[in-house]
Amino acid sequence: MTADLEARFRAGERAALARVLTLVENDPNVHETWIGKLPPIGRAKVVGITGPPGGGKSSLVNRMISAYRQRDRSVAVLAFDPSSRLTGGAALGDRVRMMETWDDDKVYVRSLASRGRLGGLSDAVFGALRVLEAYGVDVILIETVGVGQGEIDIADIADVTVLIQVPGTGDTVQLIKAGVLEVADILVVNKADLPGAERLYRDLSSLVHEVDPKPGAASVVKTSAAENQGIDELICQIEGRIASKAEGMKARRAAAELRHLVLSRAERRVNRQLRSPEGVALIDAVARGELHPQEAIERLGSWGS
Repeated sequence: MTADLEARFRAGERAALARVLTLVENDPNVHETWIGKLPPIGRAKVVGITGPPGGGKSSLVNRMISAYRQRDRSVAVLAFDPSSRLTGGAALGDRVRMMETWDDDKVYVRSLASRGRLGGLSDAVFGALRVLEAYGVDVILIETVGVGQGEIDIADIADVTVLIQVPGTGDTVQLIKAGVLEVADILVVNKADLPGAERLYRDLSSLVHEVDPKPGAASVVKTSAAENQGIDELICQIEGRIASKAEGMKARRAAAELRHLVLSRAERRVNRQLRSPEGVALIDAVARGELHPQEAIERLGSWGS
């Protein structure tokens, strides 16, 4: 990080923002630089968007961008794409569905590779949030990978978690199995113009009441990104949820970030140990059956950092 880049970023230069986010994504030690020391301003509202592939997340996010801009809010999008397990690369194609506001300097869309991280996000998410908040963004939309039933990390990061479901993707048993259902604040029946949408809406409404009959349970909203319907209601629901749970989310996000930093540092230390000559010898001993994996772990722990 150069003094010039830092100065350009603090001056609000868009190209500097892009460069700083690239550093966040590529440098595992970024929290040890000034980026990691940026204070969480807390002004930005963070909205998590999750759901299955093909559910229309990117198209819905595109409509949400326009709705927030009509409310004179600046918007940033962090869209996470799945990565190749071989190369770590990703298609990063979310921007294709978010082109309506490409020339709006109050909108910034960034595609990020998940880099093999489970939970639908990547290790860059906390640094990216700090950078965007320091840049002065009003609303940050985080779109998860969309790989199935385990994308619950977003609930520890976002002020509000929105789970998208679409007609024809399974019955209520599938919905109950989904871990994300337990952490969603708002359930969205997207593609509501398709057959089966009304039944899915009724099933979700009934299921939410059965799981949590208390006031404050998840709400259910029908939208159609293709028809631009239900977007204003969704934004209103998001605003209401943020107002009702703002206090607790700061502590929850801070705890998640601390946990991430501790685990990341431990993982880097273990990887260094395993790549060392002593670590390679340890792996070979376990592979030959001469050493139990538990004893190998004990030895790794005794090596220090």
